[in-house]
Amino acid sequence: MLMPPDIGFTLSNQSFEIWLQKPHDFATVRCALRTLKTRWPDVILPDVEIALAEALNNIAEHGGATVVGRPICIHWSHASGILDLCIQDYGRHIPQPIWSTPHLPTTECHLEDLPEGGFGWSMIHAICLDVKYDRQGSQNFLHLQFEASNTP
Repeated sequence: MLMPPDIGFTLSNQSFEIWLQKPHDFATVRCALRTLKTRWPDVILPDVEIALAEALNNIAEHGGATVVGRPICIHWSHASGILDLCIQDYGRHIPQPIWSTPHLPTTECHLEDLPEGGFGWSMIHAICLDVKYDRQGSQNFLHLQFEASNTP
């Protein structure tokens, strides 16, 4: 059995692991994002941060019990002005219509009736150059590609 670190995440040169302590562990996600931004400011640019936050929050919210105590791995690489980011987790399978053709919830309503969620996948698709998802065994692989102005 893998043992999570006490701080909730581990760092290396071009990868990062997040260990959620419980379902809906948004505090660990927020702390991990702050650490990533501080450690790699040339990688975690504002658009990357938004897409990464949405993807990680989706894992924390919808991944189920299988994400707790197992790593969510983030790997990245730079080449020719492109940032490739891969997020690997043990959460529930993401149905194809959700990740491939996201639809925005209706906003033609009174302000107090606006939905709280349902915007994340559309934001990810709007920010990224390319979004790909694959399920291998018990793991999800989400590949996000960004235009990167800086190559560290």
